[in-house]
Amino acid sequence: MINTDKTLKATYECYQGIINSIREKDFNKFKSIIEHPNKNISDKMKKALKLYKENMKYIENSFKYDINNGIIEGTNNLIKSIKRIAFGYRKYDHFIARIFLIKGIIKE
Repeated sequence: MINTDKTLKATYECYQGIINSIREKDFNKFKSIIEHPNKNISDKMKKALKLYKENMKYIENSFKYDINNGIIEGTNNLIKSIKRIAFGYRKYDHFIARIFLIKGIIKE
């Protein structure tokens, strides 16, 4: 089915190239796909590639370093959930103690 439409095929191959370059952590491959796309790709893919070009230095950093903010976001979500469930604590120390207990930082 993909071979019936050249725009669909070109867009799919571009997408797969980007996915594979990310999986392989090959920034040079990623950069070449972004800078030299197939002429037949869809307008939406062209728009996405333009966004990638504008943020190339940040994307390059994500290829180089394995640092992300997932742990921080998870902890922030936990704190918000505790606030929602608790309906407010009278003492701030009790609130902090509850966070530490749930995170396993302190033991009972």
